[in-house]
Amino acid sequence: MKISGRKNVNNTGAINKAVDPQKSDAQAPAEQSAGTGKGDSIDISTTSRQLSNAKEIVANVPDTRIEKVSEIKLQIGDGQYYVESEKIAKKMVNESLSESAARRK
Repeated sequence: MKISGRKNVNNTGAINKAVDPQKSDAQAPAEQSAGTGKGDSIDISTTSRQLSNAKEIVANVPDTRIEKVSEIKLQIGDGQYYVESEKIAKKMVNESLSESAARRK
């Protein structure tokens, strides 16, 4: 196969119009500026930056609360740690019922 000439090699606008005639030239500036020598760019929204910062902060927070763990260890060692089994059982039942109800929806 022989291709003669290099006319409109970087002009993808005509191809885009053939594929999607509803798309105007103004809607596809990236395709048309492919041969202008401009580099790729990205615009990150403020919300996206805030989410990224929040993820970093959360990633740096330790999973365990060292103070709370130390306190409970001391109570266990002194024989003063008391577990309210009835309170725990109620929470477990309520959580189980909530999860069952959520799965039914």
